[in-house]
Amino acid sequence: MSFLTRRSGSFALVAAAALTIGATGSAEAKLATANIVPAKSAYVASVPDVPATWKAFKASSAYGIYQKILDVPALKDGLDDVLGQLKPIEEGLGFKLNGDTLSGVFAGVDIFAVAGDSADKVALGIVAKVGDKEKLAKLMDLAEKAAAKAASSSDDSDKKDKDSDKSESKDEKASDKSEKSESKDSEKKEEKTDEKKSDEKKSDNSMGGAEESAAKSDEKSADKAADKSEKSADKSASDDKPASAVTTSEYKGVKVKKFSSGDAEAVLVAEVGDLLLLSNDKSTLEALINHAKGEDKTGTIEGSDLYKKASAALGDSAADIYVFNNDEAASKLVKSDPQMAKLDELMSKLSPSPASATSVKIAEKEFVTRWAVPVENADWKALLAKYAAKPLEAAAFVPADAVAAGATNIFDAKMALGFVQQVASTIGGMSDEDFDKQVSGMDAQVGFSITKDLVPAIGNDLGVSLNSVKPGMGFPTIDAAIILGVADKAKMDKVLAAVDKLIENALKAAIPPSAEGTGDAAPTLKSEKVGDATVKSVQLPIPGLLPCYATDGKFVLIGTNKESIVAMLELKSGKGSALTAGSDFKALGSQVSASCNSLKFVNIEKIVEIADGFLGASPAAVEIKPVLEALGSLHVAGASSASKDGAYVGTAVVRFK
Repeated sequence: MSFLTRRSGSFALVAAAALTIGATGSAEAKLATANIVPAKSAYVASVPDVPATWKAFKASSAYGIYQKILDVPALKDGLDDVLGQLKPIEEGLGFKLNGDTLSGVFAGVDIFAVAGDSADKVALGIVAKVGDKEKLAKLMDLAEKAAAKAASSSDDSDKKDKDSDKSESKDEKASDKSEKSESKDSEKKEEKTDEKKSDEKKSDNSMGGAEESAAKSDEKSADKAADKSEKSADKSASDDKPASAVTTSEYKGVKVKKFSSGDAEAVLVAEVGDLLLLSNDKSTLEALINHAKGEDKTGTIEGSDLYKKASAALGDSAADIYVFNNDEAASKLVKSDPQMAKLDELMSKLSPSPASATSVKIAEKEFVTRWAVPVENADWKALLAKYAAKPLEAAAFVPADAVAAGATNIFDAKMALGFVQQVASTIGGMSDEDFDKQVSGMDAQVGFSITKDLVPAIGNDLGVSLNSVKPGMGFPTIDAAIILGVADKAKMDKVLAAVDKLIENALKAAIPPSAEGTGDAAPTLKSEKVGDATVKSVQLPIPGLLPCYATDGKFVLIGTNKESIVAMLELKSGKGSALTAGSDFKALGSQVSASCNSLKFVNIEKIVEIADGFLGASPAAVEIKPVLEALGSLHVAGASSASKDGAYVGTAVVRFK
């Protein structure tokens, strides 16, 4: 369990973008074009050697899964349609549009995100080393033709809409004319009737008629003006010429092509030497051109201290994919939302480091990911210095056949409460005094002090274990547990005694005792000894659910099943096989160490089995089961991380059978 990873969503999006271009080669863990990518990039994903990466991916078990998923009936029909549409295009190009070809066209690719030239704009960019200029020229020509065709279709659609508008306008005018004619006939009839009335009434009606006539004259003038305005607008619209889908300009002798398509954001493309440069932002593309021409060597990520520190902490391991994350720059990408900007600024202050680096290595039977976070935050330095990497005690409670688990020995309850307080202050505008009052107000309700009893009672060891998931009557039966280290036994005993009272009072309120001699008594909190530990449980009228907690003085285990909690306690005493001693965990190899600061484990094979069991004979099974079968070659995934030489480094492994 790691508390040192941030902005994983954006991080994953950039990494996924890199994977779509190519997917281990012999390149070092660094960017393909560090001398071109802007220094202020928030995220950068790189495939330094695309041909080698694609070759490694094809030789891996992951490629077999990929192929099987493409053969799933629900996907195959759609894929066949796409391939059918691609065939004439490929014939025109003279080559296939597949991974083998594209990995030859591009030798290396960097994708980045940086703050754009306006406050709300995120500029995206791609710098690609070109391996085959001839094929690239054909692809660019194809892109221009496709853009022109799309623009032409859009123009035809707009023309039809305008013609429709003109037709509706004519109908409206005809209707207005008919209404005016009817109005005149009605007026003549009224005038004949008025002539038979008294002189006094004639005089009154004459004055009223003059006013009415003036009003009608104004209405007619307004109608004419409106008609003239509509005709002028129609003429103006018909005179508008559609903008070209691809326009060409020049910047410092470099031709820049702008691809525009409807409401989609325009893409700017330029070529400098053997580099293809793309961006959705003019100033960003111009900066790339400056870097590529060698006119600006100060603004590249190659000279960034953060990049150098993160890369040094990661080491020179060979990598197929390399990702750099700059939290300081990322905080500038959320200016449009003041609340999110404040939260991001807070996260930057609380983060162990403003930057991190990650590499991915692809082998036949495993994917290996390494990451490094140079620790600069003083609080994190003190925390990591205090707790050394070692076999995690919380992990000793996790059974070897667990579905998923996580453990750490660097949990700090006081630091966690401080984080909640700062979030409340940053997002909710709550003062420290008000926050303390809110927390103190809860003390009377729970029967203990959160700040003086609970926080000091919790130790640095923390773990979670998902032991099993089974289909049930109406809802699944989940067997899971939280493992909590104890720092102060006396304070924890006080907290648990108060929790016992809360549970008993809640049970009495929810299910009052039955009248004497009728029905069963209300459920109570039962207590029993298991070795040196005390197990307390509540029998509820829900099959498979027996919530309980256990304490041995050094740890508190909170779970959904008493039998499982008892078994976990026995594991700690040496009865049975714990997670790190099991064959599934050992399948991860030596790269995931049981001696660490944080540990994660997922049995992918079991998860696939669980999903298959829940599907049964449901209608969704027909489409989903083939996908699950394709995932059948996946076995386990795990990760371990620890403090090392002033950085927090880790390794994750996805293992195939």
